[in-house]
Amino acid sequence: MLEIPEEIKKLFRDDNTKQLTQKKFKLTFWDDKIEPLYPYETLWPAEDLFPTEHEGQPWLVIENDRIETESLTITESLSESEDLEFGSCESAIFEIIVADVPQDVTGREFTLTVEIGGYEMAMGIYTVESFVRQADRRKRKITAYDRMRWFDMDVAVWYNDLNFPMSLKTFRNSLCSYVGIQQKQQDLLFDTLQITKTIEPQQISGRDVLKAICQINGVFGHVDKTGQLTYVHLQQTGLYPSEDLFPSEDLYPSEFGADGNPFETVSTYKSLTYEDYVVDGISGVTVRQEEGDIGANVGDGDNPYVVEGNFLVYGKSAVELLTIATNILDYISGRVYRPSNLDCNGMPWVEVGDGMRIITRDDIVETFVMKRVTSGCQSMRDSIESTGSPKREEVFGINKQIIQLEGKTAVIIKNVEEVSVRLEDLKAQEEAHFEITTKAITAEVKRAKEAEASLKVEADRISLEVTNFKKDTNARFELTDEAIKTKVTKGTVSSEISQEAGKITLSANRLIVNSTNFKLDGNGNAEFSGKVTGGSININNTFTVDSSGNTNISGNHFSWQATNSSMTKDGTLSCNNIKATNGTFSGDISGSNITGGTIKGTSIDGGDTIRFKARPGYIQLGHFHVDDEYERHILQSDNEVTGMAYDASGKELYLWAGYGKADNGSAIFAVNDYKEVHVNGKLIVNDTDILAKIKELHGGSVCSCDGDDGGGTCPEDDEGIWSCGPAISE
Repeated sequence: MLEIPEEIKKLFRDDNTKQLTQKKFKLTFWDDKIEPLYPYETLWPAEDLFPTEHEGQPWLVIENDRIETESLTITESLSESEDLEFGSCESAIFEIIVADVPQDVTGREFTLTVEIGGYEMAMGIYTVESFVRQADRRKRKITAYDRMRWFDMDVAVWYNDLNFPMSLKTFRNSLCSYVGIQQKQQDLLFDTLQITKTIEPQQISGRDVLKAICQINGVFGHVDKTGQLTYVHLQQTGLYPSEDLFPSEDLYPSEFGADGNPFETVSTYKSLTYEDYVVDGISGVTVRQEEGDIGANVGDGDNPYVVEGNFLVYGKSAVELLTIATNILDYISGRVYRPSNLDCNGMPWVEVGDGMRIITRDDIVETFVMKRVTSGCQSMRDSIESTGSPKREEVFGINKQIIQLEGKTAVIIKNVEEVSVRLEDLKAQEEAHFEITTKAITAEVKRAKEAEASLKVEADRISLEVTNFKKDTNARFELTDEAIKTKVTKGTVSSEISQEAGKITLSANRLIVNSTNFKLDGNGNAEFSGKVTGGSININNTFTVDSSGNTNISGNHFSWQATNSSMTKDGTLSCNNIKATNGTFSGDISGSNITGGTIKGTSIDGGDTIRFKARPGYIQLGHFHVDDEYERHILQSDNEVTGMAYDASGKELYLWAGYGKADNGSAIFAVNDYKEVHVNGKLIVNDTDILAKIKELHGGSVCSCDGDDGGGTCPEDDEGIWSCGPAISE
């Protein structure tokens, strides 16, 4: 509880009806980290002590003129649990609506102060989590949290780098230094306790570590209004006042304030509700590693508090655990209080964990501030709540998921719901667990983060699983009334077998079969004897045989090699005999005989022996060839001396021999469509030189080829056309 002048408290308690009770709020943002320099009890003992001694001007200041009236809300909790849970470390939440603030304050830290009657006091240091625009576009809602949120960070690196053993005080000082928060100077119950490294976390929250520290010390973690981490210890209450405990005015059973801690007395309020029962004080303490473990127990056990799963006491001997439990009981026992809800004027000097005595007309209610909501600005109000059951029923623990390293445990649980046994060697990192319930039987064995095996028997299934984390392998077997399934995995590669009534399914990256008559290797190579019978065969869509016996071979390259035939991948075919009804070939065909109805293709080459070639527009038969050169169909000898041709226009047909052998380079003998026969040289029939004979018959001359009189008479045919031939001279 903060110490402020009584006259200032009176101003807060009074209604807001005069100028003196007007409250001035201020949100001050700085560019750098705010270093709290407040004194521990009194905030402003002197003019030269100011909470932030920053040089220069603040980055941003928001005051009443930009704060929406009555929009302020501050929520603080000692523990979110229904019952008191020692070790809780709750963060305060601040909300307010501001107007005309163009700067984005998200992620910025600020101090909140309130001034009344010329006295300015701190209300906390917060960091903005969100800055949300409202329906009125001028306004934004600020939601911020105090520095307890700083502990919500991964501190595994810090923990694993510590040099153990060390005292608990050194341990907590190191944690706060790593997080960057200041502590209020306080001595805790187990500051001198020597702790060792009992966990090997890959990730652990700083707040979980702080909870473990606070739990075994019987305190609560809290960040006060100056931004410092404080450890809240509930003051002693003793016997709770009631009608049968007031025999006289000088006998009062309550111990409020007996331990030197102040408490707040409230006699004026708007509303008050409270339970008819009181929460019994803790009468026993159990320290154990987990539920079912015997651990160490002290006290009568009627209303015990359980410290469970706290890694700071892992591996402690039975004597050490008993000493720890005894000291905790002495520190937290006897805190009796009545659950209540109080609505009154704002009391900003009251902090969570403070004791309160509320005076009614016919009763006195003593309780603790477990949760407090401060709301409003000028009409500031406090809603203070405390909860709890008459006796503790829940089992409390933290960090149950952290892997232990030291000590050995044997936990046996026997009740109407389950029978289970768990054996652990924490140092060797080995664990075995067996459990029986009405629904299943389970068994599990783990070894040093390397391997584990589990068996589970249920009414409708049996499952077995083995895992080796070091090898990254896993095997699983599952049996039901409908199927048997197995799966083996290494990394991302797995194989599965599923056996059902109507089918068997194999799924794997590679399948290997090794038997007498059938072999299949991991690369897909198969070797077998016997027949292949089925509807169709499809190999990579390049070789298919359908149910009708049709075979199709396709692909960029196809080849074979046999005794009497072969074909290379470039399409060259060699064989002794080819017989086909229909066939289409590309490339060259070489062989002895080709028998069939039709051969179609780009070219045929019989080689030097057969002397037959064919390609588009060209056919060779021995030393003769057909060529479509000059758009004429020409059949001629390779030396072009002999041949015949057909004009593409269909007008002329030529037949010649001895082309190029005549004196003028023409053919010696030629026939054309103009009913002409040309002979350059002698025309011999039956060993008779026909031209010489004609010359003899015509007196030694014939007609000239152009129709002129060549010294003889040129006869005319029936139509008067000259019958001309080449001129004959001596």
